[in-house]
Amino acid sequence: MGEPDFTSPPPGAYPYRHTQDDRFQYRVKVQPAGDCLEFVVRASDTRLPAMAEHRAFHGIGRQPRLAPADDVDREDSTRRSVERSRRMVRLLALQIRADRLVTFTTRETYDRPTIQVIWDRFHRLVRRVCGGFQYIAVPEPHKDKDHLHIHAAIHGWININLIRRCWHAAICSVDGGARDRALASNGGTAGKGSPGNVDVQYRGKAHGLAKTRRIAGYIGKYITKDLLPVFNKKRYWCTKGVKVPEPQRKWLQADSLDEALREVMREWGLIVDQEFPSLKVWNPGNLAFFWVPLDGLPEPPF
Repeated sequence: MGEPDFTSPPPGAYPYRHTQDDRFQYRVKVQPAGDCLEFVVRASDTRLPAMAEHRAFHGIGRQPRLAPADDVDREDSTRRSVERSRRMVRLLALQIRADRLVTFTTRETYDRPTIQVIWDRFHRLVRRVCGGFQYIAVPEPHKDKDHLHIHAAIHGWININLIRRCWHAAICSVDGGARDRALASNGGTAGKGSPGNVDVQYRGKAHGLAKTRRIAGYIGKYITKDLLPVFNKKRYWCTKGVKVPEPQRKWLQADSLDEALREVMREWGLIVDQEFPSLKVWNPGNLAFFWVPLDGLPEPPF
């Protein structure tokens, strides 16, 4: 059994070139999310997919990840974990077409497991009363690190008074009814007797995809390393069944980031008269990314 041949790969599947002296090549990842496509262009190490194909050819599985060896490795692992969670939260918010940001607070201080119980009971109440709503929720600690509140990106109109009463009922359910009399005395919506509050923010006057992108950016920022040791592996909660579609990837022939961007836009029909379209491109370091609405896009070139 000979070595696998990487010299003539299928178009887009493997690197167009792979040598020890020229190991980096630009690659585009096209991520569908909601009403848009996210394009991410960056230089990738071509040895990694080549090694993966080599292992697959010989029937060798992936090596298990080892635990970080020292504090520096742990810090880097934590940073990468935060970045992955932020990215997924942002994509989920785009997927549900979030157009509102809602903050849920409690008057009393509850520990972290109790906050999750309150949220689960709240969501069951809302689903029973008004059919539920799509959400991406992230708990955030106050400055004292003990008191928590929850930020949720949601889609669509909600009856804020009904949502607030469901939130109060969920809080009271973990207090053994001790606050029920206070709730009854003031109607349960405001004042010192209220166990908490629900506040809706619309985040500016933007509309459509611009508003969704803005809210997706806000909700992603609430993922912090303070949450990592205590919450579940995903560090956020979302409506059951909401999933981000699998991205498409393609190796490019460009030798620079600018050339790679132009190659991607040319293949997708986004360049008019040999000029870049009026798209805002973010370029943080060694990558570039931009969003394109799905309306009017041609069929994918791969």
